[in-house]
Amino acid sequence: MNCSDSVSLERTYLILQVTEWIYNAFSLLSSIYFVNRVCRISLIHINLRIQLCLIALPFAVEFTTRIADHVNVAFDNKPQVVTNVLCVIIAVVNGASVFSCVVTILNIAMERLFATVLSEYESRGATIGIALLTITVLLGVFLSAISLGYDIHNGKYDVKTTKSCLSVRHHPEAIPFAWIIAFSCCACGTIIIVKLYYYNRRQRKHITGISLSTRYQFNENMVTTRALVPAIGGYILFVVPGCFLATYTAIRILSYGDKGILVKVLIQILYMMADSYEMFFIIYVSIKYPPLYALVRRDFRKGWSKIFGEKCAKMGEESCTTVTPYSKNHAETTNTYFSELDKCWNQVPIKKK
Repeated sequence: MNCSDSVSLERTYLILQVTEWIYNAFSLLSSIYFVNRVCRISLIHINLRIQLCLIALPFAVEFTTRIADHVNVAFDNKPQVVTNVLCVIIAVVNGASVFSCVVTILNIAMERLFATVLSEYESRGATIGIALLTITVLLGVFLSAISLGYDIHNGKYDVKTTKSCLSVRHHPEAIPFAWIIAFSCCACGTIIIVKLYYYNRRQRKHITGISLSTRYQFNENMVTTRALVPAIGGYILFVVPGCFLATYTAIRILSYGDKGILVKVLIQILYMMADSYEMFFIIYVSIKYPPLYALVRRDFRKGWSKIFGEKCAKMGEESCTTVTPYSKNHAETTNTYFSELDKCWNQVPIKKK
């Protein structure tokens, strides 16, 4: 690689890094807003709400910990023990968030599997969602702790210095490896979700031997699974090219080492591809799900009216009435919910005798 190519790659890397920082500042705010709104919608089962939040937050946490790592290394005028403790905490949280991003689709598949298998799932609490969340976080923390302990034991991270202990600093190949694992988890999760969809679809058509509440649960599972398919498709859209790029990056690292500027650019692109899916997911769910869309629209109108005056404020007040059935009048909320489900029932063709 000649000097001009190296300078161009350095410039490209800097532009990509600045772009990602600006984008992720907006992404972090969007994630916090999305989680806040999803938690307020009682029409979504609590276990599914936990999974939606578990998709939106880890990407933002992963980026935030990388920034925190840069800040921790840059400001090294604090006591050594403080720097090292912060370094370990940042590394563990970063590893846990990366692991959560990798198993995103598999977590959704497991939640949908429990929703199908367990009886009276709709009346159950948040036990399953909390269990999946806890297992995901603990596994991520465990793997991060093992990686950090390995680096300390083998001298890759010296506890007596202020250098970063973030795993990717010592193992750039970890990011390509994470993409390949994400592809495998996505493939397994997609197969499970597709099979669950067709299973619920078949079970919903059964009339004899199944109670109405059970048929309702099969219908609810089918409708929810079908609504999540585009979100899964979006993940596949990002993870497939990301897997090929990650494979090339891993080969490049094994062949020429991890110190070249091209490797930095490739890893930066992989980071940005992962961050892009988070925003795609937030936008899709916000538009696809009517109660959430109504809340987002109301908040947008309110913010718009505060900026541009009273005329827009009246428009905002009018738009607020569109979300009343979802947010205030619980009886009307229930009626709206079941009427939407009835539409799905009517879509099933009746076989003529």
